[in-house]
Amino acid sequence: MKTNTIRLIFGVGLILAGVLLFLQVLDVFDFGEIFWAIPFALAAVGFLAALANNPRGNWWAAIPGAVLLGIAGEIAVPALPAAVQPYLEGTCILFSIGLAFWLVFIVTPHQWWAIIPAGTMTALALTNALDSVLDDTGFIFLLGLAVTFALIPLLTISKGSRRHWAWFPAIALLVVGLLSIPSKIEIMPYMWGIALILAGIYLAWNALRPAK
Repeated sequence: MKTNTIRLIFGVGLILAGVLLFLQVLDVFDFGEIFWAIPFALAAVGFLAALANNPRGNWWAAIPGAVLLGIAGEIAVPALPAAVQPYLEGTCILFSIGLAFWLVFIVTPHQWWAIIPAGTMTALALTNALDSVLDDTGFIFLLGLAVTFALIPLLTISKGSRRHWAWFPAIALLVVGLLSIPSKIEIMPYMWGIALILAGIYLAWNALRPAK
């Protein structure tokens, strides 16, 4: 994607925002919270376009791009059906921060450290989303951290050897997380879920990783 294309995206976005503003002011349509989410979404598209234009050179654009997208989603939550609002309030911004670091790792695999904040924020987002359903969600965060550290040796290779040290905190967090699961909740469905997520991420990463 060339620089002119990025400028075109920004230009069209500004025109669209201006038209929507006029419609809002003239009471033609009442976009409510959705309208105020649009500028953040457009800014997010601009940064993500810059990332797509030069992934390795503009890897930093993943952070503002994803976070601005999360802010847009957070603003728009009150306009969504009431049934889904408890799951998304606060979750959008937490997940977007995690997504930002996942993108950093995907475009620049040598920055393996990004897995840690990416997994941590993703675990927080999942914990927040399920907080309205479960009485105690602390174990979800702990299991999420365990998965995060397990992904470090699974997804990274340094000088021909994997970072095996990450298995120690992964196993410790897994044990503590399993012990923290309330007795009324069955463990096996979560174990199968974690196994499927790990297997899926590993297969997807191998598919996307450039061939040597």
